Amino acid sequence: MKRNDVVKWFSVFSVCSLWACCGFAQDAKQEHETMRGQHQSAAVEHEAWLKTLGEMRVQHKQALAALARLRADILVHEAEIEAMAEQIRLHEMEMLEHDVAMHEHEHQGQGHQHDEMKHDHDEIMKRHDQMSRAIEAEQAHHDALIGGILGFYREHMSQFHSSPDSAGDHGDHDHGDHDHGDHDHGDHDHGDHDHGG
Repeated sequence: MKRNDVVKWFSVFSVCSLWACCGFAQDAKQEHETMRGQHQSAAVEHEAWLKTLGEMRVQHKQALAALARLRADILVHEAEIEAMAEQIRLHEMEMLEHDVAMHEHEHQGQGHQHDEMKHDHDEIMKRHDQMSRAIEAEQAHHDALIGGILGFYREHMSQFHSSPDSAGDHGDHDHGDHDHGDHDHGDHDHGDHDHGG
């Protein structure tokens, strides 16, 4: 092969190689632009996700505050129930004492004492009626507070846990089947309850 032919073929080869390299570089540049676009789109999604997670963390704190309020309501409710139970015990003793007084009057009492005992009886029954209304109001409060909490608990357990057992047996949960982060599974917010009655 002549020297001129070698130079000619080398030139052709060089041009082809340069053309191939330029084409490869162009393709790589286009792919890089595509990848950069995907990175930017992913970054936008990351920002949205972090915003959502931040809002969830705030809501977790709000939920924990609501649970603390509900716990306080339950404790107040428990104190009210115990106070009512003591009132019932005192009321029962009051009626027993009145029974003894009537028995004594029947055997050795005077006539004017009957009017006094009738007045005492009316006052006892008036307190009985007041206690009856208070018990009904407390029962309505109990149903709204405790029924709402347990209703949410059972719904939550059936949705996120395999066995929605009774409320007394939910101390340790297996969180392997889902990821809720660190939050309390106990209850929900029922608003502010009025303990006046």
